[in-house]
Amino acid sequence: METFKSVIYPVRNKLFRFALRLLGDEEEAKDVVQESMIRIWKNRDKLEEISNPEAWCMTVTRNLALDSLRSHQRKHTEPLDAHQVLMAPILDEDESNIEDRLERVAHIISGLPQKYGEIIHLRDIEGYTYEEISEIMDYKMSHVKVSIHRARKMIKEQLVKMESHGS
Repeated sequence: METFKSVIYPVRNKLFRFALRLLGDEEEAKDVVQESMIRIWKNRDKLEEISNPEAWCMTVTRNLALDSLRSHQRKHTEPLDAHQVLMAPILDEDESNIEDRLERVAHIISGLPQKYGEIIHLRDIEGYTYEEISEIMDYKMSHVKVSIHRARKMIKEQLVKMESHGS
């Protein structure tokens, strides 16, 4: 019980943000997180065997969210709230320009292929390490690194294109 309260319960907000990113629906994300917590609780006796319980929780949540997507035959998520998007510091811009850029980046991220959107969310929004993402997504480390690089490149190219066209 103590491990659950000290290790698992504090990550519930990360689980929700991740589920929301995948599903695009707040209520559905809450349901997935609740189901994740139930599954994690049922498997609490395995917690001591798991090297990274937080990554395991993210994997459980990801799998349940993907199951939910499949069952609803949904194709894409809604755009992220601009305040959820973290990006490199923007210098010498007033607040409205920063907000505009954040909205554009959130829009671009929401339009990325699902794999890239998930990986960018885990890395740049949730702050997971490459190793943790590799474990959560069940990808090889090289695949994670390449995917992050490609996703960031896509975001940068689309942002430059939008800003050069005054969109």
